[in-house]
Amino acid sequence: MENYKIIYPMLKYIEEHLEDELTSKLIANEAGYSEYYFMRVFKACMEMTVMEYVGKRRLIKASEEILMGKKVIDVALKYTRESHSGFTKAFKKEFGFCPSLLRAMKITVENLGGSDMSHVFLESIKIGATKEELFEILQEELQKNGVAISQYELNAVYQEACSAY
Repeated sequence: MENYKIIYPMLKYIEEHLEDELTSKLIANEAGYSEYYFMRVFKACMEMTVMEYVGKRRLIKASEEILMGKKVIDVALKYTRESHSGFTKAFKKEFGFCPSLLRAMKITVENLGGSDMSHVFLESIKIGATKEELFEILQEELQKNGVAISQYELNAVYQEACSAY
């Protein structure tokens, strides 16, 4: 329990400084501990290194901004200071699909009717449909509307949505 008292304030610190240059040494110093001790405690509590955590949080924040309509390259530079290709590689490794697909899906949803998609699915969804049935309907609608997406990428998006939900 004591280790969590060390980690929680630093999680807040990391969250507030995701756009800044962060290193494990800087975060450990902010916590008031040696880098080695802090890294060991962090990994024991979070089951990942501090920099893995920072990377994941940056990618999540980046995906949120992409969904808000920001350009992928702007978000990449803001959170990772990497090239577009480096950011895309990290994003795809983390989520299983590229950030441009996330942006394209947002644009497609908006073009199909904004945030209220009920009119698109109204006739084809039965009450109490399972998530698998809804996924099949989504696949049919994407195909019908000419949205090009591989089955692998669609499954990755679906799995990410399920885990996030």
